[in-house]
Amino acid sequence: MKKCCGCKQILTFDCFGVNPAQPSGYAGECKECRRNRKKAIDASVSAWLADYALEGESLKRAAVRFFVENLSQEDYLIWINKWCSFDEQTQCVNWEGTKAHAGHGNFNVPIPSEWRGTKTTSTHHITWAMHHGIDALPMAGQKMTPDTLVLDHLCQNPSCVNPYHLQVITHSENSQLAHVDRMPPPRLKELDVDDEFRGIVRGMVSA
Repeated sequence: MKKCCGCKQILTFDCFGVNPAQPSGYAGECKECRRNRKKAIDASVSAWLADYALEGESLKRAAVRFFVENLSQEDYLIWINKWCSFDEQTQCVNWEGTKAHAGHGNFNVPIPSEWRGTKTTSTHHITWAMHHGIDALPMAGQKMTPDTLVLDHLCQNPSCVNPYHLQVITHSENSQLAHVDRMPPPRLKELDVDDEFRGIVRGMVSA
C-alpha cells in the first residue's frame, strides 16, 4: 500500500505508475490524480490560447504565433541548431526531436497559462512563420475543406523544416501530390535566400 501525494489516499501499488527514480519504484501521484492534473493543465492552456487567438485562428496556430512573436533571432538560431541537422545532399533541414506519426516534427510551446502547460505545434510551421511572417502561415483549423490552405513539403520529407522546401497550397492539391514523385526543390544557391538562413545552414554544416 502507498499514500498518494495528491489525493492523500492510501492505495494499492497498482494504482500508481512506475517511476524508477522514486525509492518505492512508483510515482508519487496515483494514476487518477495524474489524469486529473493533465486535464486541468490542458484546459488551462486551451482557455489561455482561446483568449489569445485571432478570429478564425486555430489554437495550434495561436501557439505558433505566440512562440515566434516572442523568439529573438539569436534564440531562433540556437533553437534550430539544437534540434536540427542539415543534409548537404538534399538541402533538407531535418528535425531531430519528437515527431508525429506522419513524420512531421513536434515542438511543445510553453504557454503562460495558470498551470504553465504546453501546446504541441508543427515545427515546419514555426520556421515558415519565422522566415515569411506569421501572416503567411495558413489559418487551417481542425475542419479541413478542399480549399483549406496548408503547408506542403516540396522535398516530400515531412521532417524537413527548411522554409525554402515549403509552399502554401490547398488541402485538395496536397492530397493529390501525396503519392506523386516530384523533382527535388532548387538548391539554396539557386534561390534568393536571405542571409540569415544562409548563416543558419553554415552553422549546421560546421557544427
